[in-house]
Amino acid sequence: MAHNYGRRLNKQSKGKSTRYGYSYKSGRHLWLDDSKLESHFLLDFEFRDEVHRIVSQPIRLQYPDLDTGELLGYTPDFALIGIGVDDYIEIKLSRFAKGEAFEHLMACVRTHLWNTQKRTLGVITENDIAKGDRLENYKLLIGYKRIQPLHSISLLTLKKSIGNQTTMAGLVDYLAQRQLPPTYAYALVAHKLVDCNFDELITDQTEVFFR
Repeated sequence: MAHNYGRRLNKQSKGKSTRYGYSYKSGRHLWLDDSKLESHFLLDFEFRDEVHRIVSQPIRLQYPDLDTGELLGYTPDFALIGIGVDDYIEIKLSRFAKGEAFEHLMACVRTHLWNTQKRTLGVITENDIAKGDRLENYKLLIGYKRIQPLHSISLLTLKKSIGNQTTMAGLVDYLAQRQLPPTYAYALVAHKLVDCNFDELITDQTEVFFR
């Protein structure tokens, strides 16, 4: 089944600001509305292992209204592709995701998608997105995804040299001995080549360990 992921459609409505955010998973900029919710969604899902690709405004649909049969238009905010994930996504503040009109829209689009593509449409609100220390850690780490630390050192070498667990400070010190910059320590965590407790703010004393 061909998936129409290539189209970039402008959903911008009058008075609504839009901008781009970069996805390292997709290797391109994605169209976002100018809200923290979509930015936080993108940031969170960049760190989800099961998601391999994120596409913004992936397809323009025409669906029939279940009550009137009238053909209407709808563009999902995103598509997620990955392990056990192949869904269209609508991003919505929770207070707007409970109204009768929105629920009717979702029912119409979901019925059309399942009947025509055997695809699903999920709704993600702020309640489904990382927050607090985890979100702050993602903000800290996202820029380090551009660095590929394994081009300079192997995980096997790291494990043999420092064991299965150390601190961020210990990892930075070891890399310095190998004449590698401290940014590599954060890149290792950003790529989840070494792991830590993302629910506590990352500091020099944060324990990191190999998966």
